[in-house]
Amino acid sequence: MYTALSNGAQVKDAIEQGVNRLVSLVGTDHQLAKTSQARSSLTGRGFTYMRRTLTGRENCALCAIASTQRYRVQNLMPIHPGCDCGVDTVEAGSDPGQVLEPERLETIHAAIENEFGGTDRGARYLDGGNSRSDLLDLVTVHEHGEYGPTLAWREQHFTGPDALN
Repeated sequence: MYTALSNGAQVKDAIEQGVNRLVSLVGTDHQLAKTSQARSSLTGRGFTYMRRTLTGRENCALCAIASTQRYRVQNLMPIHPGCDCGVDTVEAGSDPGQVLEPERLETIHAAIENEFGGTDRGARYLDGGNSRSDLLDLVTVHEHGEYGPTLAWREQHFTGPDALN
């Protein structure tokens, strides 16, 4: 709120921005607690693999695609602002392969193609075909000083763990 006010925002707008920021912080802290506890519990129970589950009314395409894949428990879900994905186990002692739900993955890619006129399995198709840019040039996992691994656009920067000493 104070930042918005210092940038010339009206009081009403500044208060709204402050409330939105508070809601985002609380949601992110809740997600961090959930993923941290899941990582600890799954490791302690002998699980090697996990998967994301979609739990919200709206999910980003990144999380929707990620929910069709299996991941190692120790690499449990870097989050992003607004992420509310859940965690589910993959049977202990087995590796079902990388893609857990190939039919749903195909449905997601079909929906992306229908919405944007194309899709790219290498995750490079980003803006209706006007340019093809590698997703890794745009999206990265930053080590956030407070939140830990956080999905972000590559140009976003925030305080790292070394700056908190």
